[in-house]
Amino acid sequence: MKKILKENRWFLIPYLIFFVISILLLIINTKGDVFLYINAHHTPFWDQFFRFGTYLGDGTLAAIVMLLVLILYSIRKGLIGGISLITISVVIQSLKRLVFTDAPRPKNYFTDIDLHLIDQVNVHGSNAMPSGHTAAGFALFMSLSIIFAERNKYIAFVCFILAFIVGYSRLYLAQHFLADVTFGSLIGILSPLVFFTIFASEQKLSKIKNKPVVSIK
Repeated sequence: MKKILKENRWFLIPYLIFFVISILLLIINTKGDVFLYINAHHTPFWDQFFRFGTYLGDGTLAAIVMLLVLILYSIRKGLIGGISLITISVVIQSLKRLVFTDAPRPKNYFTDIDLHLIDQVNVHGSNAMPSGHTAAGFALFMSLSIIFAERNKYIAFVCFILAFIVGYSRLYLAQHFLADVTFGSLIGILSPLVFFTIFASEQKLSKIKNKPVVSIK
């Protein structure tokens, strides 16, 4: 665990700052204050930027990326990353459908306010908590950071920025509240940290090669 934390400090330290600020904002503001502030500040450029940026947290894209890691880089690491994503999916859907069943999204919460919505985005109204896109985005980029940051520590920071874009996009696109995004991001980073720590020893997956399926020279 210490090795993983040290190699990924450029992801984890910015994330810790983001998490603490988010918690403070949630404490001193009402449920929708942060969302309404973000929703009131928009431009055509950012509308399109976050419209496409949110797809970095798409579960299908995350699965494809981990499959490519497995095929082209490391079977073992791609498999661990895949396990992390599957776990995230199960946890998120269980929480949405069994625990936070009545959590409305901004569209259904602010029925008397004219929100800024982007025409090309299908804005949902329910199952807000926690944010699945945010969880998948943070899980994907935390996994990629763990896999590649040992080569270059700054990869971890780039991965954090990409994960942050996903989380912020869910607020910008009026899909979630800050609490949904914060909780989703926490679930997203914990799963890879746990599974990559558990399987850090090659002996625990001794039958699975730490080599790609296809070797490209």
